[in-house]
Amino acid sequence: MEKFFFIGLFGMVGAMARYHLSRCLNRPAYPWGTMLVNISGSFLLGLLVSLRFSDPRSEIIVLILGTGFIGSFTTFSTLNLEIMTMLRKQKNALPVIYGLTSLIIGLIATYAGVIAGKNL
Repeated sequence: MEKFFFIGLFGMVGAMARYHLSRCLNRPAYPWGTMLVNISGSFLLGLLVSLRFSDPRSEIIVLILGTGFIGSFTTFSTLNLEIMTMLRKQKNALPVIYGLTSLIIGLIATYAGVIAGKNL
């Protein structure tokens, strides 16, 4: 039961952090905040997973931060909705660039997090 409490608590903090960043950084033409959240969340999740590989005792930390904070912080479904909204409003390449940039840099950030975690 204690795990559920901490996952919920950190999930609440992650959701509030996502909302704040999106509110501060998103612009009508380009959702910078969502992209920053997805890329930084990818890096943090990669970092956490690499810690779990190096220290099995860190499993509870990975569970609470990975599932709780990062799970509610990252916004993949929001990313998809923003791409669809941009496609409806704009008939240019910007929505495609936004989607591909978020995906590619997100994958690179996850890999960088795994590498950074191995070096700790």
